[in-house]
Amino acid sequence: MADDQESNEVAAGTADRLHLTLRADWIPLFFSLLQKGFMLEVKVGCSVRSLLLDQMGLSAEYIERRIQTLFVDSKPVDDLDRVAIRDGSTLALSSAMPGLLGATLRRGGYYAAMRSQITHRGIRCHGRSRTVTSS
Repeated sequence: MADDQESNEVAAGTADRLHLTLRADWIPLFFSLLQKGFMLEVKVGCSVRSLLLDQMGLSAEYIERRIQTLFVDSKPVDDLDRVAIRDGSTLALSSAMPGLLGATLRRGGYYAAMRSQITHRGIRCHGRSRTVTSS
């Protein structure tokens, strides 16, 4: 019955979700699509950490170990708790990048002081729902 309802929603253009179940070896086929970015409706005014944990469902361990470089509105982020997602923000996530540039952009890295002029300083958090681009 739920499958029929979902099929009807898709046919009527009212579906608001896409659920995919893939074999692990098919996942790389979606990398180029995901690298181009996508729109995601989220509660804005929250911290980057809150967005990743509470709204995207990532674990704290995954965030700390795997997401080494973050940009909000084209500025590198060191403190996930001080930077808030605003209406229209763009969030970019990356694992560790190679070389001096990667070391410089890495969150909380030794060379982060070299980019102090472009680092996101943070803004106050408040909450309401809007659409945010994530890439």
